[in-house]
Amino acid sequence: MYDVVVVGGGPAGSQAAKEAARYGLRVLLIERKKYVGRPVHCTGLLSTRTIETLKISMDSILNEIKGAHIYSPNGKRVTIDAEEVKAYVVNRETFDNELLQRAREEGVEVWLETEGIAVDGRMVKVDCKGVEKWIKAEIFVGAYGSKNHGNSLMDFPLPYKNLCGLQIVVSYEAKDRSFVELFFGNRYTDCFFGWAVPLDEKLAKVGLVASNFAIAKNGLKELLKYIRCTSSRSPVPGIIPIGPPKITVKDNLIICGDAAGHAKPTSGGGVYTGTICATIAAGTIVEYLSGSSSLKEYDRSWRSKIGRELKMGLAVHHILTRLNDNQLNRIFDIFSKQKNIELIKKYGDIDYPSSLIKKFISVPFIWKNILPSSPDFLSLKKDNFY
Repeated sequence: MYDVVVVGGGPAGSQAAKEAARYGLRVLLIERKKYVGRPVHCTGLLSTRTIETLKISMDSILNEIKGAHIYSPNGKRVTIDAEEVKAYVVNRETFDNELLQRAREEGVEVWLETEGIAVDGRMVKVDCKGVEKWIKAEIFVGAYGSKNHGNSLMDFPLPYKNLCGLQIVVSYEAKDRSFVELFFGNRYTDCFFGWAVPLDEKLAKVGLVASNFAIAKNGLKELLKYIRCTSSRSPVPGIIPIGPPKITVKDNLIICGDAAGHAKPTSGGGVYTGTICATIAAGTIVEYLSGSSSLKEYDRSWRSKIGRELKMGLAVHHILTRLNDNQLNRIFDIFSKQKNIELIKKYGDIDYPSSLIKKFISVPFIWKNILPSSPDFLSLKKDNFY
């Protein structure tokens, strides 16, 4: 019998398993794939804070990022130069494998090519390389990502919304490999932005996120045309769940990472938030098994840590879906002013964007002329967040 069975070998699953084992618990991690980190769905753009918090080696680092070139729908460019490294582009397969190896080193038992089928009390039915078996454990952690949403494994409510992403690696000589490029406009996407993230001097990951794959497919074609890139490769699809459900713990079950909608609605990144919540989950489990806490403390703890960030990010996402190109262009005119660029440089934080958001929600021009009737903007203005 195990103390904990973690379902999913991505960053959140590996982190939850490692932290639980570090406290002396007997932990099994199951992963349905033969190899973690494949295929690569995300950009691999992680904040320096993420790398430092997880104590990741430099083995997976492909590139260092100091800033961004941001393009409005009419082609105006705003450059944000932090003048220091703010993020890294990582090889996600190497990164994910390092996290999984860290879990193994702490004593976690890892079964690859093993899929969770159903949980019944303290038993989970799994398919391990074609052989079905039952495993007993006190606690089950669902870190099974986005693709298993809707299955019968743990029967949690789904995250609020699934965003659809497409990404492709192309030959692309960036203006500066230490800057990412972000592209806004309704010809690309109806609810997000496009990007070009340099991997080195000659290659970049180009992609975008939209409300459905049809829009994403057309938008990616437009984006590749705009940056004058072609590729014979097929884009890799991915799902980004945003907006956590009302409950993320019940009975002896906990969910974290993409399974719990922990990705940031403003950027789509989920490694930092997912691993933060996974660490909280492990600590809560230890306290629960020692008799000093309820498992429900997990839900309160992670919401206290990042819940306000996610909710504010979701409101910003709603606003972005309602802006037309003219409104976006007018906002870019505001952001291009030097004093506002300095604010972005000072307060911009991809892990905690609320600091910057709060600096701009009171800008009179935006409030009076661009978003006067948006209920989501009104919520930001009133600061109604947990």
